Amino acid sequence: VDEHLRTSDPSICALGEVSDYQGMSAGTTAAAERQAWHLVEHLRGNLFAPYRGALNSNILKVHGVQLATVGETDPDDPTCQSVVFEDVEAGIYQKAVIKDDRLIGVLLFGDTTGFSTYRDLVANRTELEDQRATLLRSGSAATAIEGALVCSCNRIGATTITKAIAEGCSTLSAVCAKTAAGTSCGSCRPEVAQLLAAHVARRSPLTATVTTSPEWEPATAK
Repeated sequence: VDEHLRTSDPSICALGEVSDYQGMSAGTTAAAERQAWHLVEHLRGNLFAPYRGALNSNILKVHGVQLATVGETDPDDPTCQSVVFEDVEAGIYQKAVIKDDRLIGVLLFGDTTGFSTYRDLVANRTELEDQRATLLRSGSAATAIEGALVCSCNRIGATTITKAIAEGCSTLSAVCAKTAAGTSCGSCRPEVAQLLAAHVARRSPLTATVTTSPEWEPATAK
């Protein structure tokens, strides 16, 4: 596909894991949603929002194993610098790669706490400045999961999500922004939407059904 997600046939567009842009494919929900945004912009006539490729971000979902990577974790570039934290006893290895005072990659094994923050730093190409001194140095244990696990990427439980809803988050995007659930691979968003819909149904007992739109936003109860 080209920068507007068009295939060799300009009448056909492709996105998700079946698409190939400059030799790279995107196999996560979040990456496909980003492609969809660029495609919609093109279809509505905006030629100034071309697709430039997906951020390489992966989270291994295996019971008992925590592993997450984003960006360039082993670049062949002598100007890059690495910050490494290793605790053999605890089974933790973490590595942050920096170039020109910007975080370009992170690998977290054994403890993925803070992954969403690191991913945003890589994606936004944020200058680290004083933040460099805090990379991989939080020294805090992973926060306990509240309720049944919903978002395995960011280790967010159902109780945390329902608390955010009760505190006023009334849309899926607001709940995700508040809790970080569904902000990595995106596969848990339907479950987050179900929790939100259930809350709407409890507050509006006369509503027969509560559905979600294709963007997984809860429909307004009528």
